[in-house]
Amino acid sequence: MAKKIVTHGGSAHMDDLLSVGLVLALDDEVKEVERRDPTKDELADPDVWVLDVGFVSDAKLLNFDHHQFPKGQRECCFSLLAKHFGLDADLKHIGWYNALVTMDALGPQAAAKELECSPMAIGALHGPVQRWILEEFSQKGSFSISSEFASMLQRIGLFLVGTAKKRRERIALLRAKAEWVEVAGEPVIFFLEDIPNPGAFMYDFQQECDRQATAVVTRSGRNKGWSMQRVDDDGPVDFRRIADEAAIGFAHKSGFMAATTSYISREELSRLLAMAFGKQPD
Repeated sequence: MAKKIVTHGGSAHMDDLLSVGLVLALDDEVKEVERRDPTKDELADPDVWVLDVGFVSDAKLLNFDHHQFPKGQRECCFSLLAKHFGLDADLKHIGWYNALVTMDALGPQAAAKELECSPMAIGALHGPVQRWILEEFSQKGSFSISSEFASMLQRIGLFLVGTAKKRRERIALLRAKAEWVEVAGEPVIFFLEDIPNPGAFMYDFQQECDRQATAVVTRSGRNKGWSMQRVDDDGPVDFRRIADEAAIGFAHKSGFMAATTSYISREELSRLLAMAFGKQPD
């Protein structure tokens, strides 16, 4: 595979940074990253990844730029790479991925409109970690794969690949094991498998089912009991209503979740959920 990555110099963005990280994670023959314009020979060389620069999109030659596309085309370098590596089918269901593609391809105004917020609000979400890593990337002309910075980008790339895999596996498990149950007239998801981070990708699962739960019940990650959590922050669920129940070990002061002290029965869980909904148990 390719021995070098060429991407644009100057100000860095999450599109080019994540693209470099993804290639470093999936091509272990890359030795160098150079931030500059590519030469004509490099654009024609299948041993050179040309990312987010060059005005050419040709996967066979490892050219992944989007700046030559017509206005309004929702593609960026990272989305082109995601398709190339077979990750797009999973990543496109994840909120940050779609926001990144929209922001880079169409600009902050379009992204803000889709997210139903102001462009200033989007800028405010760029915290110190993101600003620092982009500043570090911007200041580099070239760096070796053996450098600490390249190692960090590679780990980010591996995380992205792992995220796609974890989503695919978790959605498959949720299809097989999650149960939609009506409790006091409200839809509730019971997912009681003994696995790490049982609440992961629950929003994606609801989107796939084209349904929204009022609450989700999973194993607690902190103690040997069940965790009950509301889905919609503006909904009627308030777990403070059951804070004094004997089976409850913790109820958050904002009322968005509660955890039991042990693995109580489904019947008892349903009774507590109904109370948290402000309704009489069935």
